[in-house]
Amino acid sequence: MGIPGNERADAAATAAHIEGESDITLPTPKEIYAVINEKSKLKWQKQWLEVPQSNFLRCNCHQLPAKCEMYHKDRRADKIITRLRLGKNGIKTNLINTGAIIDIDCFNCDEGVAEHPWHYFFECDAFIFEREELRATCIKHGIIADPYHLIFPPKDAQGEVYQAILNYVKATGYWEKI
Repeated sequence: MGIPGNERADAAATAAHIEGESDITLPTPKEIYAVINEKSKLKWQKQWLEVPQSNFLRCNCHQLPAKCEMYHKDRRADKIITRLRLGKNGIKTNLINTGAIIDIDCFNCDEGVAEHPWHYFFECDAFIFEREELRATCIKHGIIADPYHLIFPPKDAQGEVYQAILNYVKATGYWEKI
C-alpha cells in the first residue's frame, strides 16, 4: 500500500510503457545548440544595429562576423586587432564618448582635423611612410585599402594584413594607445 498520488503516477507510467513508444521526439543536443546559437546571433545583431552610425566599424560593416577567433599569438596584438574590429580603441574620437578626452584634434599633424580611425589609417600626414607599407601589403593581396577590407581581410591574407596593421600601429607609436 502506497501513497495515492504515487500509485496513480506509477500506473500511468506502467500504462505508457506497455502501450509502446511515444510520439514525442526530443531534440538532439546538436539541434538545441543550433537554436541557442541562432537566438544569440539575433540578439547580438540587434545590439549591433543599435550602435551609432558614427562608429568607425559600423560605418563599413553592417553585420557582425560569424565567429570570434584569435588573430595573433601575442595577447596584446590580438587585443589591438579586436579593438580595431569593434571600434573600441584608444583613438581620441572613440574616447570622447567616455569623457576621457575633450580635445579631439589630431596632435600628429597640422591639419586641424579630429583624430579618428579613418584619419589615423588613411589621411594623417605624419604617417605617410608607414601607411605606404600597409597599402603595399593590401595591394600584394589584391585588397582594397578601405576600413572594411583592412579590418576584415580575406582569410588567405588575414595573417599578413593583420601583421601589417600591427607594424603600422607600432611604427606610429600607437601600440599602447589602442
